[in-house]
Parts: sequence; C-alpha cells; structure tokens
Amino acid sequence: SKSQYQTLFEAGRMATLEAAGRLSEADLDRPTEGQVAKYAPTVGKVLILISTHDMMHGGQFTVIRRKLGKPVLF
Repeated sequence: SKSQYQTLFEAGRMATLEAAGRLSEADLDRPTEGQVAKYAPTVGKVLILISTHDMMHGGQFTVIRRKLGKPVLF
C-alpha cells in the first residue's frame, strides 16, 4: 500500500542520514569499489547518488501521471 511504501521510504531515509552522520570528511573521500565506482567513485558521491535517486523516481511518477491524464499536482 501507499502507506507501507511511505514507511519504508522514511526508514531508509533515516538509516541513510544516521549512517552519513557517522562519517568523517576523510570517509567521504574514500574510494568505492565494484560497479558503483563507475557512477560514484567516492563514498561522498554515493550519498549524493542516493539523494538524487529518489528525485529521479519522483520524475518518473510525474510522467506516468500525465500519460494517464491525471491532473498536474506540482
């Protein structure tokens, strides 16, 4: 349900903020490994990717709503 998605989103957001709060500036500059390194070469860039990822999906919802003929909300 929408309520369940909102609860999960908020829990994930809070966990991200808590984890980010424990990082030092040196941690943010630490390089990443594996596939994520292509998109986010440092831990700090991973945090930026996480924050913008949600905005990207919000944009997708906007396109879907318009295709379905629903009113523009914002």
